[in-house]
Amino acid sequence: MTVPKWLSPVGLFFFCVAWFSLFLPWNGFVDPDAFYHARAALLFWQHGPLMSFPWLDLTSLGSNYADLHFLFHAISAPFVGWLGMMNGIRVVTVLLSAIFIVVFWACLRWLHIRWPMFWALTMLFSMGLDVRMMLGKATSLALIWFIFGLSATWKRRPWLVALATAGFALSHGGWPYLAGSVILFAIGEVVFDVVVKDVRLKQAMQRMPWREVLASFGGAAVGLALHPNRLSILPMAWTQIVTIGLGTPFQHVMLGMEWLPADFGSLVAACTPLAIFTILAASGLLFARRTDVDERAMRMVIGSGIVTAALFALTLKSRRNVEYLVPGLTLWVSTLWMQIDAPAFRQVPKLFKGAVRYVAPGVIILCFAVAFVKETSSLWVAFHPVSHPDQEYSQTMADVAKIAVPGDRVFHTSWDEFPQLFAQNDQLKYIAGLDPTFLYVASSTLSDAYRDATIVTASTTGNGVYHLAHDQMGSRFVFVSKKNHLNFLSLIQNNPHFRQISNHTDSEAFELMP
Repeated sequence: MTVPKWLSPVGLFFFCVAWFSLFLPWNGFVDPDAFYHARAALLFWQHGPLMSFPWLDLTSLGSNYADLHFLFHAISAPFVGWLGMMNGIRVVTVLLSAIFIVVFWACLRWLHIRWPMFWALTMLFSMGLDVRMMLGKATSLALIWFIFGLSATWKRRPWLVALATAGFALSHGGWPYLAGSVILFAIGEVVFDVVVKDVRLKQAMQRMPWREVLASFGGAAVGLALHPNRLSILPMAWTQIVTIGLGTPFQHVMLGMEWLPADFGSLVAACTPLAIFTILAASGLLFARRTDVDERAMRMVIGSGIVTAALFALTLKSRRNVEYLVPGLTLWVSTLWMQIDAPAFRQVPKLFKGAVRYVAPGVIILCFAVAFVKETSSLWVAFHPVSHPDQEYSQTMADVAKIAVPGDRVFHTSWDEFPQLFAQNDQLKYIAGLDPTFLYVASSTLSDAYRDATIVTASTTGNGVYHLAHDQMGSRFVFVSKKNHLNFLSLIQNNPHFRQISNHTDSEAFELMP
């Protein structure tokens, strides 16, 4: 019985749904930002698009807020409205992650790359990508636009490139990754024509995919123009991409782990199956390279190779870029394998004498088995036990809500606590969140004072914290997480300016007394 071709994407989709549902924790999140996205999606469901962000009015978001994940929140809105904030955002995470894998498979088929299902599953079993997709963010939606836009560029479909960048600009602040990748691919076309085809540089420049390059920026312009926060999106994107992503003021703010540089070993560990296939591809090119070079595939090898090299460099700068590196690397390796003569490659072990010809295939199979076990076990460990349970801080924030009035400010002990506090109560204001650099951009003096007060140095005093929290920041409450801030807690516990109003296992809260 012949299996209908349409069953392939359907089966792949349900397999991916089962895969992500198995590993995703259903009682909390690894990344606290998921709480922000859940609350933002619910506010979208209740009131429409977020046009301002009064909850962080001390930061640059108070004057220049743009919902960089507008389309993600729009898609998530009905799910959080029907299923609740936390489960709704988890269901969206699973569905979008599964859809991305299917879209990747479909793009490989569109590009006529061999074994698309095999490469899609190989990418799926790369822990580095899976972790990023399951954080409860817009990552999977962004990757759908990213891989679709790259494929449309290779197929010379400028209108589809424009559609991809427009969708990307409405979904995620990382849309320059796609526009930049289109430019790099165009450069790869010039390199191929000049180096391989011996075309003169001027003629190669004329033949490069200018329409696709222009379409990528035109599509982004359309997406930004359609964005409900169109007037403030560029200043916020500049802070997000340039100040945070490229400038990275480590000496002033304590950034999240995702912004830290990645080392070569951790990158290999994050995509072990792809690393194995890259080594095998190099062996295949050495021993079984095709005699009839496929010009179309060779162009893709060079273009995707340049894109992958750039993404690799960006990942060394910031480990969060692994979410783009893994799909880019999979695309490059899959095109590289098209330059290998598969029947000849299967005969390579016969080139060796003795036991080597029998041991080598066994070693390769063993490596794949070990890699699969390693990736799946590492993925499970990354999400279990859960770092941030759904109800974390809920009791403390409920106690605060009993005496607070809308607009009161809560001084909290770290910027990365904001998403959870915001999810628990959207009637109060807070100090810093989403990224500490937003506070630094608004006031470097206030940002430095906040950092120094919360990490507790020898010069920090309870009265100094009171002056900062009450007099300078206008806070009525102080929230203290017990995870990493016990020194801060001991600093204010016996100070008469701080009246304890809540004490639970995970946190405490105080009211600031005049």
